[in-house]
Amino acid sequence: MVEPDWLSGSVGGGCLYGVMSRHLDGTGTGHPILGFLDLLEAGLDQVTDTPAWSLCAEETEAAITRLSADLARLSEVETRLLGQAESLDLPGQLGASSLSAWLARTTRMTKSEAGRRTKLAKTLATHDQTRQAVARGEVLPEQATAITTAVDDLDDDLTSEREVAEKHLIEQATEGAGAYDYEKPTPHKLGLAFMEYIERYPLDALPKQGGLAATVVITATAETFTHGAQQAGHTDNGTGVSPGQLIRLACEAKIFPAVMDNGGHVLDLGRGTRFHTPAQRLALLVEQKHCQHPSCDTPGAFCHVHHTTPWADGGHTNTTDAVLLCPFHHHQAHATGQTYPMRT
Repeated sequence: MVEPDWLSGSVGGGCLYGVMSRHLDGTGTGHPILGFLDLLEAGLDQVTDTPAWSLCAEETEAAITRLSADLARLSEVETRLLGQAESLDLPGQLGASSLSAWLARTTRMTKSEAGRRTKLAKTLATHDQTRQAVARGEVLPEQATAITTAVDDLDDDLTSEREVAEKHLIEQATEGAGAYDYEKPTPHKLGLAFMEYIERYPLDALPKQGGLAATVVITATAETFTHGAQQAGHTDNGTGVSPGQLIRLACEAKIFPAVMDNGGHVLDLGRGTRFHTPAQRLALLVEQKHCQHPSCDTPGAFCHVHHTTPWADGGHTNTTDAVLLCPFHHHQAHATGQTYPMRT
């Protein structure tokens, strides 16, 4: 049997074939990994029916964070076990066409998931810095895949630079990823994207009817903008618009101040004001780079411009009274009233 090159860290060293002696735990009763699994399973049995409702907010967050790191560490152990399975030719003994096919059949996981895990095992075997970071729980498996893919894409003659690049990417990963995953499409995000498309479509590209480009007109009392009154607006066909949605739309729309009499007749119509010019948005993008929510790193190109002081309350349309917020946190800012000072 020929051992693959990527199995340098395999567990047990072919012990079933007598090539190497077994690694025993402190009591000499079995392999440390098997002893660990006994303890893990016993611990899981103890908390199977334990409710989580008594945990406070800080304890819940800490538990989830610890568990995420622990799952990463377990995944690294799994990669070494998969290396040993390949070394022992367990797929061949079962008649499986590949290690991933064997894993899927043995564990009942999907073929795609088995393929992802076996690929990670082979990858980490040739990227020890990343493997150690995963083993410490500092880097998650999906981050490890992104890191090693980026390093492998470097030219072959950049050997020394590869190690530096890998170390840098690991450091970046340990600082945490953004809360808003703008790259992964979901039905909800596709719906939000369609709303963005409608709201941001260039007005000069719309067909005209009755002398105006297609326009959504929302009417609301002045108090809704100036005093934060909890009053809804309505469109010209009677569709209601919530106060929160109305204020959010006003962030990047045209506002036409209008004086109306008691009968609803327009006595005076003011001039529309466009918020934040392309030049101002570019300046904000250069300065702030990404969403200014403390836990989010969504690139500025995917963000809205949010007034730190509402325009109707005396805020200015400039680059000093504005922050970039991703769509999720922009909605949240208007829904909760939270403010986000520039953190870049």
